[in-house]
Amino acid sequence: MSLFNPFSGAFGLDISDRGIKMVQLERRSSFKKQWYQIKFKASFALPPGLIVNGELKKPELVVNALKRFLWSQGRPHLKAHWVVASLPETKSFLKVITLKIPAAELTPEAVSEAATSYLPFSLNEVYLDWQLLTADKKAATVEVMLGAVP
Repeated sequence: MSLFNPFSGAFGLDISDRGIKMVQLERRSSFKKQWYQIKFKASFALPPGLIVNGELKKPELVVNALKRFLWSQGRPHLKAHWVVASLPETKSFLKVITLKIPAAELTPEAVSEAATSYLPFSLNEVYLDWQLLTADKKAATVEVMLGAVP
């Protein structure tokens, strides 16, 4: 089993209108096999109105609810420098695009320029990030995964 995680020890965090879910995996291995097991998992409901349509309406109350929940669990050992968070689908954009640019000539400016024809938002209204997916450095085209959040 292969699970790519560049942020060793990171935990997953999913915040939705109705609740919060957390999970942390731990890598295990034996002589010829490696696997992951759940180190910590938890979820709890949020009172209505704190988060509406993926938007934090009362962030301080969400933080307080999260703190109270963690303390009620006996202060679980979520010691991590990284979090992998999920974003509401209605508030984010993710798309794989093909650009007619050799990988050696790919620049952030070229990606930003190309992104304008795919994004449902204006570039000055979003945080834009991208990842090169093409491994062949000699190819005439490249695949790029775009991610944007207003």
